[in-house]
Amino acid sequence: MTPSAEQLIDAAKYLSGQIGVSYHAWELGYGALDQLQAAIAVIHTCDAYFRALVERGAQNTLFLDRSLYALRDVRNREKLVIGVLVEIRGSADMKPTTVHGGRAG
Repeated sequence: MTPSAEQLIDAAKYLSGQIGVSYHAWELGYGALDQLQAAIAVIHTCDAYFRALVERGAQNTLFLDRSLYALRDVRNREKLVIGVLVEIRGSADMKPTTVHGGRAG
């Protein structure tokens, strides 16, 4: 069964947060491309990234600890930015949102 455009978009929203695509990068991609194109770009990135990891592993040049530390640092920066925005706007002004894979929707 072929996934629908809506299913691809939902999957990409979830995956983007899981593979370390920063919120800023997602917003840029989402703004520059239509929803489906942005979704396909994220899904393609997942495949390309996985293939690159496999290739590095085969060459004994894969250092996942560095990748995990970098991912942690990106997440910490995003949390800091969100915290600052909450302080600036005040928590009462924040609209309720749902979260999909680390992305507010």
